[in-house]
Amino acid sequence: MFQEDSVENKEIYDGLRLIAQTYISDEKKDEILIGLDQCEKEGRFPPGKWVLASVDSHSNGVGLKREHKELWSDICYHCV
Repeated sequence: MFQEDSVENKEIYDGLRLIAQTYISDEKKDEILIGLDQCEKEGRFPPGKWVLASVDSHSNGVGLKREHKELWSDICYHCV
């Protein structure tokens, strides 16, 4: 998904938002999206590990879709 040589934080944040919106239950999703917005505004490195761990503990019970497996791997590679 990401271009290896030119991954920008914006791309990672967009991917983290997509993962959060797709897989995290409503009770936790808003908190995570607000946190991502704040981190991005402050110019922090994307908190990938936090979002991916939240998917494991607060998922909608949905397994990782095929179209998101590469995104998940890319986020892990760049953030964790």
